[in-house]
Amino acid sequence: MTDSFKALNENLNSEKLKEKFINFRKFISGNYLCIEFGYDYIQIAEAYYSKGRINFKKIIKKDIPLEAFDKGVPSDPLAMGNLVSNLIREEKIFIKRAAIVLSPDSFFTRLIDIPSEIKSKNLFKYLTDPNSLIQIPIIINNTDFNVCKTAYKSKKEENDSNFLIATPKFIVNNLIQTCEEAELDLNYIEVGFYSLARLINFQELFDKESENQYLIMLEFLPNCTYFTLLDKESPLMTTRLTSIRSYSLKIGELSNSNNSEYLPISKLDLKVLVKEIKSALNQFFEKSLEKSKFKIAITGINSLHPNLSEVL
Repeated sequence: MTDSFKALNENLNSEKLKEKFINFRKFISGNYLCIEFGYDYIQIAEAYYSKGRINFKKIIKKDIPLEAFDKGVPSDPLAMGNLVSNLIREEKIFIKRAAIVLSPDSFFTRLIDIPSEIKSKNLFKYLTDPNSLIQIPIIINNTDFNVCKTAYKSKKEENDSNFLIATPKFIVNNLIQTCEEAELDLNYIEVGFYSLARLINFQELFDKESENQYLIMLEFLPNCTYFTLLDKESPLMTTRLTSIRSYSLKIGELSNSNNSEYLPISKLDLKVLVKEIKSALNQFFEKSLEKSKFKIAITGINSLHPNLSEVL
């Protein structure tokens, strides 16, 4: 055996050993790779649990052409999976499990009435039964869906009000294919407003003894503002509203409000948005709006305008 052949053989064995070691690190890791698909970007972060709390590290955001997404998910799963694979390799992220957050544009949501006699363990069977009385404009058997009981009172005493959220199965299959290409196991898919609601611990914002309380959650993004209405148990409705003036900020920066060129946001900037918020509330509550009490939570990159909460 020549010296050059020995060197080549040793190098091959070294590469195989390195690959096995990396795969082992991925297998034993308890961390998660969090992936967010935005309207024109992908953002990833490594989430891990330490000292009684969840922490994040290696947060990376990469701009993506608009045509790379269809209804908030990758239009080419193989290409997107390859991109994710390259990102985690460059950042030396050794993780096998992934969780994906999508925008509300990828989901169908509706407040529905379900007979109180239907137990939670029988909800799936009831909703997928063609003879059930639920009327929704989608074929629910072609979706992955979840139902959350709300505190909102149904117009009929014999019914409970529930929040339905569904996404087409082809979207889920698309995401699974994306993760497989990146050598990841997809463990969880969630809509953005659920992640934000849990992050702010929204149930603690409600007074326990008071009725008719609601939380308005506004996610201010460059392309739109997502409006989500919640009661103390669950979201009730979500819709897409107009965007406000963008707040220019890059990852790693804390503020640009000290910039001499920065102009604070004004009531005039919010005029259209406020009108749309009032319209959404009037449409949902009809004639009972005056009996309701509201709190507002603001999130999203454009919520960083320092005076936004004052002028809203």
